[in-house]
Amino acid sequence: MKRINAIESNREEARERQLSVVRERAKHEAGRMIKELEQRSGTTLDELERTLEAKKRESGALQADRESRNWDHEQTVEKIRTRKQDEESASERLRQAMQQLEQGLSLRQSAIETREQQLEMVQLDGARGERPSCGSGILLRRCERPSGRSAAASGGSGSTRLRK
Repeated sequence: MKRINAIESNREEARERQLSVVRERAKHEAGRMIKELEQRSGTTLDELERTLEAKKRESGALQADRESRNWDHEQTVEKIRTRKQDEESASERLRQAMQQLEQGLSLRQSAIETREQQLEMVQLDGARGERPSCGSGILLRRCERPSGRSAAASGGSGSTRLRK
């Protein structure tokens, strides 16, 4: 058994020596190839490694700059979106206010037209010598003031005097 162990031990040592020799040859061959490549290209491996590190730093800086610009762009887009929404809501409020003003104007114009028609009827009645009928509403009340003067005579907007 000792003999078998000794043989195996010798084989293992021989295998390790062979691997060591192969490693040493590969190391020398790699060194020789590196020197040949350095001579052909004019740059050393150390210079290439430094250049690679510089390129990595530059790439990182460019990436950070790109991310910063993207963030700035997103913030600008968000501000524009918010401003657009504010302007749209202000526009909607103005549109609604205009609509209300137009409705109020329409009501006032309608009331003015109605009053003008009533005034014309009162004037026609006055021209015929008739007293305004009870159905003429507001104008009748203005005509029957206690002072005995008509709305037009007491400083109203009309220029025609109505008879009592």
